Amino acid sequence: TYIQNEYNVKILNLDDNPDVNVNDLMVRLKQTFESFYAQKQREDTRDWIIQRQTSMKRQGYYPHRAPIGYLNQKDDNKNGVIVPDPEKSPVIAQLFHLFISGNGQVELKQWLKSQGIVISGRSTVTRILQNPIYAGYIFVPPTTK
Repeated sequence: TYIQNEYNVKILNLDDNPDVNVNDLMVRLKQTFESFYAQKQREDTRDWIIQRQTSMKRQGYYPHRAPIGYLNQKDDNKNGVIVPDPEKSPVIAQLFHLFISGNGQVELKQWLKSQGIVISGRSTVTRILQNPIYAGYIFVPPTTK
């Protein structure tokens, strides 16, 4: 109401008639319920996606973009799996060896760049080193269930 009065505009839903009286209490009530219902649908969809991804992870599938050193593929059932990237996986394996040898993250980032793997952000090397996928595990976040 403030925005409509302050800027002399009408805030409408997609299915509202442009001639509708937005100051009518019943119109506002209808818009409120429609907005509430749309928000509820978005939340339900988000929850379904999270539940589906968690279920897929528990089954050993990987429903996200593959990390560096892996490629996304589909199995026979069209489920997302990751497979080692023949070009980048040896580089990532060497990255772990260099880290164990005492190289710091700045040196590791520069080394990756020299190997043709350009990464952005200061914490990307840390995320690579901490990602359980490189140890053969898929992280499944805990749920209340």
